Amino acid sequence: MQYLTAGESHGEKLVIVIDDVPCGIALSEKEINFELKRRSSGPGRSIRQDSESNTCKIVSGVNDGKTTGNPVCVEIPNSNDNPESNNNIVRPGHADLNGVIKYNLDDCENVAERASARETAARIVAGVIAKNMLAEFEVEVYGFVTSIGAVKIKLDETNMPGTLPDMSSIAMSEVMCPDAKASEKIIKQIDRAREAGESLGGSIRLVAVGLVPGLGGYSQGYSRLDSKIAAAVASVPSVKEIEFGSAAYVSENVGSVGLDNIVKDASGGFVRETNFAGGLEGGMTNGMPLVVSAKVRPCPTIKKHVKTIDLETMDGVSAASDKRSDVCVVPNVAVVCESELALCLANEFMDKFGRDSLSDIKFAVDAYKHRIKEMK
Repeated sequence: MQYLTAGESHGEKLVIVIDDVPCGIALSEKEINFELKRRSSGPGRSIRQDSESNTCKIVSGVNDGKTTGNPVCVEIPNSNDNPESNNNIVRPGHADLNGVIKYNLDDCENVAERASARETAARIVAGVIAKNMLAEFEVEVYGFVTSIGAVKIKLDETNMPGTLPDMSSIAMSEVMCPDAKASEKIIKQIDRAREAGESLGGSIRLVAVGLVPGLGGYSQGYSRLDSKIAAAVASVPSVKEIEFGSAAYVSENVGSVGLDNIVKDASGGFVRETNFAGGLEGGMTNGMPLVVSAKVRPCPTIKKHVKTIDLETMDGVSAASDKRSDVCVVPNVAVVCESELALCLANEFMDKFGRDSLSDIKFAVDAYKHRIKEMK
């Protein structure tokens, strides 16, 4: 599945077209709207989110609640069409100045409007399709916040199934943090940053459970699943670092400490005693939970004055953001990254097991699982 998005942050609407979608995947506007709300909500978001409807319209590619095999087109209207910004002032940390130089523009409106993270709302649609497809194979993809600002939660570096947080504890938190006490501290920290005119970054963790081994490849660099996931997650605005499994922990120890010993379980299947690798070995899944972490920078648009350039006068100026700036988008970035990870994994299923119809893919997956069980 490949997607193409169009639209500007304060234009009439965002549009996404997803091609190469198998026939038979459940999809509804209600599901998409729920995920759009997850992406836009939270204590760190700007007041713009209060005016956005977070509703979509499925235009094509779906009939009777299921994909038809044709390209899926979905529209997401923008309720707020007032940029409220000075297009001559280039903002540090944004695409403004580089885009103006690249396209020889007089101001940064066209750059800022398209480079805005508002575009990621359209990506959510592709994520819903991918998650629904993966659910048919009992694969769950979810994300959670591991730190915001100075507040961090304790992580079990083994990444084993019993040590990973459950989705209910994540859903109970306004900031998608499975630790209730840490969530309270994070919210207070966000409030303090808002009062100070500052913004906060943090880190997230993405998890996929239920994957079969052998997704991805090792023969070429571009076929390695970790390279595909890294590219997809890094494409999300504000993401600045990617980590697989417990790479930081392993890199600080000798080789024997970070190896995941291979043993057989009660049924004779292959399992790892630990999961420091995060479910990926040699560019392929190994059947353990897939674990990816990312660092998210603080929002570059802040209420404090920063040094920059006025393109009209070419003079240095001191500028601050308008009142609608986000304070913290770390949980919201996690939602978008969920979509990107799910899409990567759905495409790997299609590459290995077929892409025309969900029923055919299911048949091929069942045959593959049966063959693996016979390896005793």
